[in-house]
Amino acid sequence: MSNTRVQRAIDVASGRGEQVIARVREVLLAANARYDINLNPSVDLRLRGRVAGKAGMRTVTRANGSRETYYSLKFNRDLILGDHFEDMLREVIPHEIAHLVTYARPELGDAHNRGWQRVCRALGGTGKTYHDYSVNYAHGGFTYRASCGTLVTVSKIIHKRLQSGEQTRTLRATGGMISKASPWAPEGKPVAELRLAA
Repeated sequence: MSNTRVQRAIDVASGRGEQVIARVREVLLAANARYDINLNPSVDLRLRGRVAGKAGMRTVTRANGSRETYYSLKFNRDLILGDHFEDMLREVIPHEIAHLVTYARPELGDAHNRGWQRVCRALGGTGKTYHDYSVNYAHGGFTYRASCGTLVTVSKIIHKRLQSGEQTRTLRATGGMISKASPWAPEGKPVAELRLAA
């Protein structure tokens, strides 16, 4: 599907795309006024995978030595179109804009530290640093049973890394682990069909 059609699909789906843009503008106005900054990021509603949103900053140095900083926001289209839309508006948008604020004003905070959390809460978020939304992966996923018993779905890329032994993953919420030795099945298969790595 072309980028234009993807964007159109989001815009048409109950006006959710427009609601996301409106919420971004609302939170940006509050951030700009509260922190005396002038953020005007690009907004992309086509992010895929496990990430709910992503804030970016890029500084370009021109030939004459002048520097320009560009900000961007990306939001997960599957979460916008799915069951977690209200959480996207309430949690994810303030979370990502808080990152832009701390990029523009580093003295306010960094990454997900306490300063960043204060900014996030001031913009209407909770300061939570991760989500537990179920995500359907564009190219299919794989469900693993973690050492704690929790079922976790990972992307095809993470699955390959786990199966090669290149990495293991620890669940933030439970401390359980997934690795090459963990039982797994292609996404959508019954849990009873989870298999051990060969």
